[in-house]
Amino acid sequence: MIWILNLIIGKSLLNRNLIMKEYNKNYGKDGNLHKNAIFTKNGTMFALKLKSSSVRAKLFKEKKFGANQVIEDIDDDNVLVTMDMQINPSTYNFILGCGDLVEVIEPQWLKDKIKELSKKIYEKY
Repeated sequence: MIWILNLIIGKSLLNRNLIMKEYNKNYGKDGNLHKNAIFTKNGTMFALKLKSSSVRAKLFKEKKFGANQVIEDIDDDNVLVTMDMQINPSTYNFILGCGDLVEVIEPQWLKDKIKELSKKIYEKY
């Protein structure tokens, strides 16, 4: 199942220029969220805790993806990220887009949602 998700996610990474264009529109040069950033537009916010590794961990250290983002080093290659995010499909897609480089630690309902969406993707392909 993981290799299928990596294949799907790998294809989505081909759109990196489009993603970065959207990112630059929503963030300042200092990496701080603008008011119109995709993950803080509107909706109910929740506290997210995830473990991130490799290239994704470095990206979390360089840029802010959620409100009140805090990074804790676990070791040389892994970080623990806590931040406030919106409950909406964009947040789910953001997490799925990170592939196996992130693991949701909390909340449990989000872990269940990511499992559900991953299963649907697996069954489709």
